[in-house]
Amino acid sequence: MFHRPIMARGKGQAKPASKQSLEVGVQIFRQPALPIRDGLGACLSAIMFYAQVPPWQFWHGGGGHWRLLPIMVKVHTGTSLLGNRVAAPRTPDETTLDRVPNLHQGENYIARFTAPEFTALCPITGQPDFALLVIDYLPGTWLVESKSLKLYLTSFRNHGAFHEDCTLRIGKDLALCLEPRWLRIGGYWYPRGGIPIDVFWATGELPTGTWVPDQGVPPYRGRG
Repeated sequence: MFHRPIMARGKGQAKPASKQSLEVGVQIFRQPALPIRDGLGACLSAIMFYAQVPPWQFWHGGGGHWRLLPIMVKVHTGTSLLGNRVAAPRTPDETTLDRVPNLHQGENYIARFTAPEFTALCPITGQPDFALLVIDYLPGTWLVESKSLKLYLTSFRNHGAFHEDCTLRIGKDLALCLEPRWLRIGGYWYPRGGIPIDVFWATGELPTGTWVPDQGVPPYRGRG
């Protein structure tokens, strides 16, 4: 099943949300992380229209308040893509991440995905950006199905976003999909304008004694 909030809560029962209500909710959730104490009315409206938002989409943002994360990717439990011929999605918003059960939930182990040819576009000039992505996570209940991850990363090929936005969006989308015990992403971007940009993001607590190999990407030196 797909996990997208589609119901608004009425008086004592759930009922389908109106098109206008859904549009309002979508616009709220597409905004950057929204402090509840600074925008209580907007957040309550979003909660009313998206009453089925899973609890892991409420992340602590520091400063004594919680933040709502934007809903950015569809999540499917099971294998909707594996074994099927599917067209590459045109944008990240059109993608679906499949997740499957983790059969070793009692073990502290790390799964790593490396994407050495990740590409996106500069949102200003439209010129291509290239990166090496390294994603490590300690699974909880779910594992990401690798074909869906491949298609998801491919969808950024014609997507305009800065290095930091691309890297963090991927990390947060995976965190929302998988509910991992721990996850980190390293985005090692090739130089543009003579300056390489490396972006790092992590969430969760890593249990003591868990073996996490170094991501193995040295600082960029060119020919120096």
